[in-house]
Amino acid sequence: MKPPVYPTRSPASSASSFFPAEWSQHVLQKRYRDPMRLKQTLDDMYGPGQYKVMEKGGRWILGLPKPMSESDLEELDKRTYHHY
Repeated sequence: MKPPVYPTRSPASSASSFFPAEWSQHVLQKRYRDPMRLKQTLDDMYGPGQYKVMEKGGRWILGLPKPMSESDLEELDKRTYHHY
């Protein structure tokens, strides 16, 4: 099961029109095989509804109200990816 992907206005919509203009975008380079674990980790780290995720070109794009820090990315990897 994939984390919630919010609908775009059209299939051709870009990531920049999907996220609020002031939000930062971060392309997750690793493939997370358990989308529900990814969702739970993001909920724990940022709070439900405080981020958006979309899939584009086989990659997850994470939108956040502030830039994702290196320590946040390490925590995400540790809690979501490391168990494989």
